[in-house]
Amino acid sequence: MKPRTLAASLVIAAATLLVIAQGSAQQTPSYRDVAVDAAKWIRSTRLQTTFGWTWPADPRDPKTVSTALYSGSPGVMLFLLELYNATGDRSYLDEARKGADELMTKVPSEQGSGLYEGVAGLGFTLGEVWRTTKDETYRKTALRTVKEGLNSLADTLKQVQREQKTSVKEVASVRSTLERLQSMKL
Repeated sequence: MKPRTLAASLVIAAATLLVIAQGSAQQTPSYRDVAVDAAKWIRSTRLQTTFGWTWPADPRDPKTVSTALYSGSPGVMLFLLELYNATGDRSYLDEARKGADELMTKVPSEQGSGLYEGVAGLGFTLGEVWRTTKDETYRKTALRTVKEGLNSLADTLKQVQREQKTSVKEVASVRSTLERLQSMKL
């Protein structure tokens, strides 16, 4: 090999090694940094309401606003609360509170009783907002969702008993537990 060719090959090899070394020296962003970037995007999708803020499931379609924990605003609020806990940045807490203020207005009209799609998910989310803020308004509304969920369960039990001819003993057992839960002072 000619000296010039050898020198050129060595320069290319050295440059390649330098690029590889620099690439491996770059740090992967931390989970916290990625979460902060996600929050920036989420903030760009929020919608102002009469009572606070909400977030559509599809940012391109404001009609997709939902109270479902699975795909709606409650999940965003939980994310913001966790980001506040991780960073101490009060703006995330303030935003979660504005979402909770809006969410509280939806509790009376919530049809389902489930966690991912229903009043239980609203109650869980409001309970988490209360745990972080200690604001009794969120606690009281969260407890109200529990009562409403129990009432919905009682109605469902009555319907099942009528439709399925469930044994009297089974229904009595469930009804007794339900009545004890409903009579608890929340």
